[in-house]
Amino acid sequence: WDIDCSLYLAEETSVTANYTARTAAGDLLIKMGEWFNEKAVDGLFGFTKSLFPDDGSLWRSQESALFLFTMLLSDFQDLNKTIPDAVASAYLELVDFTINKPDEPLLRARGYLVAGIIGRSFQTPLALLDRMVHAITNEESEVVQVACIKAVEGLINSGRVGADRQVPIITAIQSYMNEKDPAEMEEADELLVVLAETLRSTISLDTKIALSSEIQSTDLLFMLAKLGASNFQVTMIISEAFEDIVASLSDSASFSALCARTLPTLTGAFDVASVTEDNPLVTVATELLVVLAENGSEPLPAGFVATIFPKLNRLLMESEEGEVLRPGSEIVKWVLSHDHQQVFNWQDANGRSGLEVCLHIIDRLLGPSIEDNSASEVGGLAAELVEKAGQERLGPFLPQLLQAVANRLASAQAAAFIQSLILVFARLSLNGAQDVVEFLSQIQINGDSGLQIVMAKWLENSVSFAGYDEIRQNVIALSKLYALNDSRLAQIQVKGDLIVGADDGKIKTRSRAKQNPD
Repeated sequence: WDIDCSLYLAEETSVTANYTARTAAGDLLIKMGEWFNEKAVDGLFGFTKSLFPDDGSLWRSQESALFLFTMLLSDFQDLNKTIPDAVASAYLELVDFTINKPDEPLLRARGYLVAGIIGRSFQTPLALLDRMVHAITNEESEVVQVACIKAVEGLINSGRVGADRQVPIITAIQSYMNEKDPAEMEEADELLVVLAETLRSTISLDTKIALSSEIQSTDLLFMLAKLGASNFQVTMIISEAFEDIVASLSDSASFSALCARTLPTLTGAFDVASVTEDNPLVTVATELLVVLAENGSEPLPAGFVATIFPKLNRLLMESEEGEVLRPGSEIVKWVLSHDHQQVFNWQDANGRSGLEVCLHIIDRLLGPSIEDNSASEVGGLAAELVEKAGQERLGPFLPQLLQAVANRLASAQAAAFIQSLILVFARLSLNGAQDVVEFLSQIQINGDSGLQIVMAKWLENSVSFAGYDEIRQNVIALSKLYALNDSRLAQIQVKGDLIVGADDGKIKTRSRAKQNPD
């Protein structure tokens, strides 16, 4: 534990595969707590009390007894069971004894963890919280430092920490991270998880801290995202934290300030890595940009498109990775949804308009070189572009775009990709069902009628659509097509249900099956 504090945290949170006698003892005590309730607490406290105080020789037994208490109390809290106030107060006295043992870092660490878990259910002195925050920065033992970080997170999540403690906690975490070797932190999975969880909880006390240029809360989030880019749990926590920040700062002024703080860092990730390789950092940065774009203000801040589109366009035109292409397509879709005028008014370095850039992106994603799963968001992007640009702006490009969508739909196999492409025609059918039928009936796909190919695929896959809005749009679009009473639609051949032949009681041989097929 002294060498690897991440292992200490892993065993503390029972996420390790190393099932030790210590862990088994905790599980046994938890079971006793389920059987005997408060009697288990009283018995454990009676034994623990006999170990304090001492001359220092019993510190291992003291630490172990307090470990068992954290396991038991944690299970009690999960089951909404309480312990007597007198017992909680008595344990806080033991905490005060343990955290003042300068020669026993593991005992001090245990004391802070006990304080943190008691504080979730009972009011603990503010001085104890301040001491935890101070220890994050000033403790010599790293095990004690990470124990304090873990304890503080529990107190925040229980509503025991006021917003006035937010800045000192973030500053302490920043100081701790600054002292660590980034290469070592990349390997410390559980440490990154604890840091990310604590930082998320601390920022949630008042998300306006994300707008401060003096307190680098979002910079710390992104640093953890970079260090833990290959760790799914870390990236998920960071994404959720960033989503909470963006959602709570949705007014135009706050969102604009947030973009000014975060966009340079996020887009900078595309500079330091090759977008043609499978790079976790690029994936994380793209996913965080989706959060920003999806929750953006309307209209978006001035310069938003000019800031992200050059690098985003390069990403979508060069990358082969689905983990990048899917969120990248979503970003363009949400930007079009919130502020299509800014997209259409923007020009790239070669003088191409934003509309032309979007058409090139869609054309590549619909091409045969991109796998179905990688291009599964292109349908939503194409539908948004058609809706926002309209016939006036798209002109001759509209039928070409719809032809490309229909062609790719004919060969598509992945359910999500098929749904994405069908929704292009579904959204058009909401306001122009007759125009959709006319267009599809005029095109040919592999020698067959476009109307037959698209409608057959549409009806075959409608049952597997996912998403409330998507299902709603699909049902309304199909009802509008049905209401046309168009003879061409009536002629569409679709896969029906199997009709089993009547059973005459005879054994069904192969020859009889051929004579009377189902």
